[in-house]
Amino acid sequence: MEIDTKKVSVLVVDDEHLIVSLIKDCLEMEGYTVFEAMDGNTGLEIFKDKRPHIVIMDVKMPGMDGIKLKALIKEIDSNAKIIMMSGHIEAVDRHKDSKDIFLKKPFNLKDLILTLKDIEGRL
Repeated sequence: MEIDTKKVSVLVVDDEHLIVSLIKDCLEMEGYTVFEAMDGNTGLEIFKDKRPHIVIMDVKMPGMDGIKLKALIKEIDSNAKIIMMSGHIEAVDRHKDSKDIFLKKPFNLKDLILTLKDIEGRL
């Protein structure tokens, strides 16, 4: 059973404001509800409060990085759907055996939408 995208919520966590804004605008145009955070600590608080269906986060951020944030989110919800992003190929390679999805920056927004649609089918 597919979930209507108007009901699917996504949390975007990245310390680069331009990336967050671009993803947010794109996803809202597709009908998603989008929450945004500029750091891992804020992202964790939003996750606890809003419980989004999908989390998109950068691996490398100042303070709490994406790897730590992912671990804390998984402690709260072991079934959380997470898409990790990184401009650093070694960060992606190091964690590529994970069941979560990794996107190499820069990525095509159409690919992100297709990835989200695939995840929706498993919600």
